[in-house]
Amino acid sequence: MEGSFRVSVLIEPDALREMMDALDGVMTPLDPRYRRVFTYHPMTVTWTATENSRPAVGEKGVPQTYNGLMLEFLVKTDDLDRVLETIDRVHPYEEPVVDVIPEIFWRDRMSAGRGRSL
Repeated sequence: MEGSFRVSVLIEPDALREMMDALDGVMTPLDPRYRRVFTYHPMTVTWTATENSRPAVGEKGVPQTYNGLMLEFLVKTDDLDRVLETIDRVHPYEEPVVDVIPEIFWRDRMSAGRGRSL
């Protein structure tokens, strides 16, 4: 399988559907039998915004705790730039929390002939 990345994005629950819809529009599915493949789970985050910030949530100088969602998905290398541009455009945060991690497809690690191909 060609190269891919796991992308994780911290997102507000109210923005989840819009983000997934936008991302689905710029990504080629890794498995052509399925599209719009995402996972998300609750994520608690804490921070204190400084005077130089423009916080979307909370107030400057006041410690905050926020319960958001961590959206995760796999993206092909060729789609990564479009995906990151889409996150930057659609995300409501001043500076979105985004992780991009190289992914090794597990079937590629199996001995030839043992795994099924897509």
